[in-house]
Amino acid sequence: MRSLQHKLLLVTLSTVFLVALFAGASAVWITYVDHRDRAREKLDSALALLVKELSASARALDTTLEAEASTPEVRRMVTALHNLTAQGEQAATQELAYTLRIRLIQHLRQTLQTQPGDLAALWEDGRLSAIGRQHQILLLKEEGNGLSVFTPRDDAGLVRFSDELWRKAPAEQSLMAEMSSPPQIGATAVRREQQLYLQDAQPVRIQVEDPDNAYQLKTLPGAVIQYRRPIDNQRLHRFFERTHVEIEILTEDGVALVSSHPQHAASRQAIFAALSRHNRAAMQSVTRADVSYLARFSSYSLIEGAPLTLAAYIPHAQVIAQTGHILWLQGAGLGIGLLITVLVTLWLGRFITQPIIRMTERMRAVANTQDLSKRVAIESTDEIGELARSFNEMTERLQQADFAMRLAEQKYRSIFENSVEGIFQISSSGVLITANPALAQMLGYGAPRNLIASEDWMKRVFPRQSERKRLMLRLMRNHAIINYDITLRRRDGSTFAAMVNAYPVVTSGKGRLIEGAVQDMTERRQQERAEQARHAAEQANAAKTQFLAAMSHEIRTPMNVIMGISELLLEQESDAAKRDYLATSVSAGEGLLSLINDILDLSKIEAGEMTLGQEPFELNALMADVTRIFQQKATQKGLELSAVCDVGPAPWRLGDASRLRQVLINLVGNAIKFTQKGSVRLRGAPLSPTHYGFEVADSGIGVAPKHQQSIFQPFSQADSGISRQYGGTGLGLSICKRLIERMEGEITLESAPGRGSLFRVELPLPPTSAPTTAAHEAQTDEQTPAANGLKILIAEDSEDNIMLLKAYLSKTPHSLTFARNGEEAVKQYALRRFDLVLMDVQMPRMDGYAATRHIRQWERRNGRARAPIWALSAHAFDDAHRHSEEAGCDGHLTKPIRKKELLAFLERFHSAQHAADDAPEPPASQPSVFP
Repeated sequence: MRSLQHKLLLVTLSTVFLVALFAGASAVWITYVDHRDRAREKLDSALALLVKELSASARALDTTLEAEASTPEVRRMVTALHNLTAQGEQAATQELAYTLRIRLIQHLRQTLQTQPGDLAALWEDGRLSAIGRQHQILLLKEEGNGLSVFTPRDDAGLVRFSDELWRKAPAEQSLMAEMSSPPQIGATAVRREQQLYLQDAQPVRIQVEDPDNAYQLKTLPGAVIQYRRPIDNQRLHRFFERTHVEIEILTEDGVALVSSHPQHAASRQAIFAALSRHNRAAMQSVTRADVSYLARFSSYSLIEGAPLTLAAYIPHAQVIAQTGHILWLQGAGLGIGLLITVLVTLWLGRFITQPIIRMTERMRAVANTQDLSKRVAIESTDEIGELARSFNEMTERLQQADFAMRLAEQKYRSIFENSVEGIFQISSSGVLITANPALAQMLGYGAPRNLIASEDWMKRVFPRQSERKRLMLRLMRNHAIINYDITLRRRDGSTFAAMVNAYPVVTSGKGRLIEGAVQDMTERRQQERAEQARHAAEQANAAKTQFLAAMSHEIRTPMNVIMGISELLLEQESDAAKRDYLATSVSAGEGLLSLINDILDLSKIEAGEMTLGQEPFELNALMADVTRIFQQKATQKGLELSAVCDVGPAPWRLGDASRLRQVLINLVGNAIKFTQKGSVRLRGAPLSPTHYGFEVADSGIGVAPKHQQSIFQPFSQADSGISRQYGGTGLGLSICKRLIERMEGEITLESAPGRGSLFRVELPLPPTSAPTTAAHEAQTDEQTPAANGLKILIAEDSEDNIMLLKAYLSKTPHSLTFARNGEEAVKQYALRRFDLVLMDVQMPRMDGYAATRHIRQWERRNGRARAPIWALSAHAFDDAHRHSEEAGCDGHLTKPIRKKELLAFLERFHSAQHAADDAPEPPASQPSVFP
């Protein structure tokens, strides 16, 4: 093993030495070339940065001057100066103009302090008129012998111009030569002898009166303002401090204008020679102050006249020193590398074997402790590392499986402990092995341990042991017990209804076991009994409703004949006594019919079948209609009947007008009935924007306080004497109260015996707009028979009703065809056309509903237009109306039918038919409603 290590060391050292020798020779040249290229990049970067800064300075100067030229203060002074110059040569005018120039140049000098510059100038009409420097102001004034230069004697001259405050100054020939011609507009770089400047000039545009048009202004340049700032050695030296690159700005022939290091300036001949070489853009070697430099040159074009050259220098020795430093570092690194190689080779064997030993020890620790959370450290990516990674993956999967098993155990343990059903596990011999808290509490043992400790729990739980044997026998025969109803006994002896589910299972350690669940059915059984009671109540209510509907039909059918025949006899009888008898018969029939209607309304309300409509109605019309009904009866009794309707801002309201009319008719009718003298007043007024109130007041017998609540109960009156004296069933006020409550309103009573009664009704009746149709207009009582009658098919099985209808319509031009059952009605309808069909809903062989359906189907098959069919029925419930519409009827007429009402209905129907016949024909292209 040691010999192998020595050989490995010798081979490694030889290889490293040869590689280092070749690498060192190559590194000398590569490092030098690399540092030379880096020096060139640094010089190019410095030149580019210098050009960028010069251009940025030029833009900043241009921006500053443009802002100065556009300021309102400068424009006002230039405008005033232009106007003074145009006025003439008066002394006062000239002195004021010079004062304005002083103020303007003073303003421009302030910018020299924020934007370092050496000169600001003002030009007028192409002539220089004022110059401002950091510590000097000069005014140029034309005199007889030419242009004179003035300067202030003291600080007072900096405010205004006068001969006492200003004196002539000797002209600076160099400055006057530089300022002999107007400057170029915009930012430029200019050379003045051996000095370089950045210079900018901008015109100040003003608006003056147009001499050709006195009412217009024209824009013209009133003056030109100029700034200049030098590019000096200090600025380039600051640039050197940032970039560590020496900079010079040269002329094309090699003369240095500005330099960051004037003491290192190269000779003009050396620079000229470098600039004259063929590859001017390549790296140049230049000697400056006996020191060799690497140089780069670049032309700068932002120059007035001939372009200049920018030069960047870096000492050659600096590049060589960097290369030598790198070579020294490489040599030191080579020595360190050889030492490290020796150490690595000596310890290579141990390095290879040590990970294997450590991994083996950790695997053994995991196996001994069975701690799956421990991992073997992966120290490499070779085969040893792959082996460690595979071992870690195996332990990770084992740990996940163990965690999932523990989690599942915890989950099902939670379900077992918190279940509302009792869960158990018993042996085949009946020994309780496991029980959850719900089962222990259900059986009255408190905790599962108490139930498990009870040795005779099976005898206690089953009241009858035969039931337990039957349960076990079913389990063995069917291998399961599903939803088995049984009675169990608690620990205190009380019993309860339960449902059992159980299954036999086979385990490896405990043999054959029985597992199952017990559910307490006490609450469910109570709910089932309550549901059965509710269902029985609904059936009883439905039976009552059906009974009332049947009784209503059976009573209304003969009532239709009795009242109809009585009305016909009353029309034909002239004897006064007989007419009284007949009128009494009609009145008794109306009373009986009113009683039937009250009973049906009360039944509808109690069954929850009373539906309320929401349609617009007019308050005035409603109250007038109620008053008109009782006007004759009030007059006969000598009572004053009055109605006052305050509709407020909304005469139209939204609600069920028919049910509201029923309430008011009942209240006004009772008031007239129980009032012998005096008056009955009906009044209405708004209570709020959405609520309306009604009052019915009378001067009748009144109601005692002890009876004021009971009179709103069904079949209840103040006392039995009132019933005998005034009649009535005691249903009216009960129906009124329930109708008002259904409409979310309230009815109250104020009364005292002998002082009359006051009923107040408050209802939510939101305001609405009047309907657009004329359907609300009342029909006149008198109907004029139509000249051309209707062809009417009447389906009626009662001969009495047929006789009555014939008598009703005997004096009308209508043509009647009768059918005794539904089948005959369908056949008659198929043989000829009818304008109207009156269909009784209860007939033998085929009822009216089925006959209507057959007629509608026959119309669709044969393409005949739909004929109006109106149902005739003695049923007054809403179900009868709904069944009629579902069968295909267009309307519903309820028996008994009065002659006047029937004639009015036929007249309205006939008028509507004539209106439809007079309407224009639809266009030929309109599709038919029938296929």
